[in-house]
Amino acid sequence: MGAVTVLLFLAAAPIACDQVQQQLTGAKDQGPALNSLRTTLSDKRTRLSNAVASGNMDFVPSYLNDMRTTLDSLEVQAGKMSILDSQEMKLKVASARRAVTAADPFIMQNDVEGVKGAQRSLDTILFEIDGILVKAIGMTDAPAVGGGS
Repeated sequence: MGAVTVLLFLAAAPIACDQVQQQLTGAKDQGPALNSLRTTLSDKRTRLSNAVASGNMDFVPSYLNDMRTTLDSLEVQAGKMSILDSQEMKLKVASARRAVTAADPFIMQNDVEGVKGAQRSLDTILFEIDGILVKAIGMTDAPAVGGGS
């Protein structure tokens, strides 16, 4: 009976070690997904910033909806990151969601200055999210490429 227990333990040990390693450093194969999300986030942040800066408020609501979709993707991907990066990403995504929602009343009132303020707050959070992505990419097997600044 003891030999069977030892064999079962030895068979399960690599799986348990892989799970612990993934919790500490994140999934090693997520590099391409993280790079893609980083590029998408940068592109959407740039489009939104340009629209707000030029006062082109007609496009801002759809750009904010696009940003919500990207935030959803970031939240899903956070589950594959290390414990610390995952928690930090989830907090930043929640903050970004609040910033996006905070812009809604300004958009409805066509308050350009209010939208600009909300966009600046969102931009700060998005740069922090980019930093988390860079760190998480560095922990994968794929090198960081392109994306935000």
